[in-house]
This record gives sequence, C-alpha cells and structure tokens, in this order.
Amino acid sequence: YIPSTALIRQIATGVVQVNVANYSLESFDSLLKKLKAGSKGIKVLKFYSQGRSVTARGQPSNETSQGEGIGCDPFGHESYIAAVDHASWVAQHASQRKKVQDLLFEILSDAPITELHIGMRLISSGYTTISAGLKRSKTLRKLSFAGSRMGDAKVALLLGGIIGCQSLKELDLTSCDLSQEAVHTLSVAIKDHMQQRVRMMFAATLRVHLDSSLPPGLARQLYETDLSNARHTVEERCGGIKALHLPYNPKITDNVALSLKDALSMESSLQLLNLQGCGLSLAVEK
Repeated sequence: YIPSTALIRQIATGVVQVNVANYSLESFDSLLKKLKAGSKGIKVLKFYSQGRSVTARGQPSNETSQGEGIGCDPFGHESYIAAVDHASWVAQHASQRKKVQDLLFEILSDAPITELHIGMRLISSGYTTISAGLKRSKTLRKLSFAGSRMGDAKVALLLGGIIGCQSLKELDLTSCDLSQEAVHTLSVAIKDHMQQRVRMMFAATLRVHLDSSLPPGLARQLYETDLSNARHTVEERCGGIKALHLPYNPKITDNVALSLKDALSMESSLQLLNLQGCGLSLAVEK
C-alpha cells in the first residue's frame, strides 16, 4: 500500500509503481481515482504483484516472493503466485474492472507513457481495451505482463494492438503460461510488421535514383543518403518489436519454438529473443 503523499509524489514525477497485492478493494478504488486524476502525465506505470504475500482474499502473510534458486522461475514461488491471484481478484472484481479498463485506455491514448507493466490478470475485455489503447499510443516502448500467467487466449486479444502500436519495441511475456497458440499469435505480429516494412520501403524508394547530371561520386553519395533517410523514416513509421521475452513458459517446446523460425527469418528488426526456462532441448536452444 502506498501512502497518499507518496503516491502523489509518484504521479507528479510521472513514474508510478504499485504493488496491487497489498491492496484491498476499497484502497484500490481510491488508488484508481488518484491515478485517473493525474493520468495525463504518467510516463511509466507498473502494476506488479510481489513483496508481502497475501491469500486469495487479502489476508497478509510474512512470506516473501523470492525465487528458490538460480535458474528457477522468479515468478514461480508460491507466495508470488498467491500475490498475483489476489491482485487479479482485485482488478477483476465487478466493482473495479471497468475502472481499471478506462484508466488503462486513457493512459495509453492520451498520456506520454513509455512503459506499461501489468503483473496481474484482467478479464478478457480488459485485454481488448488495452489492445484498443495500444493502437492509439504514439509513445509506448515497453509492454510487460511478466508473471501474470495470463494464458494464450489473452495474448490473442492483444494482437491488433501489438501490430498497431508502431512505437512498441519491447514485449515481456515472462512466466505467462503460454504455449503454441500464443507463439502463433506473436508470429503473425512479427510477419505483419515485416510486410508493412517491405511495402513502405518500396513506396519510399520509388523516387530515389542516381542523378546522372551529377559527378558519379557525388551522385552515389546523395543516393545512399536518400536511401538511408528512407529506411529511417520507414523504421519510425512501421514499428516492429526489437526485444521479445518469453522465459519460463514450459509449454513452449521444441516444435513450438521452431514455428517461430519462419517469422524470425523475415524479421530484421528483432534483436533479442529470450526463451530461457522454456521446454526446449539443448539442440534447439543453440
């Protein structure tokens, strides 16, 4: 729970981090009202679920949510799972779900937000709302659902927004209980970005040519400059994820990971694919 004065300071700086696992329905309602009042200036919003553990209905425990060893899922500790369950219950409650959705849509649509982390599960319409907000965002660079165990179907609901958010560069789906369906959805998004890039690059370079009236060296220099400028413009306009995090989704096996191969062979903008802790053989990991 964040005291009102501390929350006001966070909103004033534009960087808000909230451990939803420590909130009751009443205190969460109060939090949403304060965030809505200051939503226009939010640059980073992190709804996470960790620290003090809670039961499914909010009774605190003294356990912490640390992993049990190197290489283990950092979101796999039972106290962390309990915290996510409670935070999800709060966010999905009939008295709060619409308020959460309206707030996220408003922030994505109108605020200069660059990073959004949602570490609890929402109802299906919540992801549909986020997708609609993503299409309107011009500033979001990182989107994370790490640790939420949201499942494949919720990723599918985000597809339109992932494709439509041209500023999005990093997507974190660590420990989200994903399998083949979600990987297929992400492959569709990756391919779509590449197809957009090809179409836009073709259109942008139609009028780029060597000027035969100039000395060859100068003509070549100007031609390469024009091509470089065209590539930069296309990159800014068409988007494309540069970092995709999928660790600790054990249902992502060799066959599922290999289904990404076709999409990845096309996608020049993807620079990082993290599959640590998935159900891959050593041969595929290499």
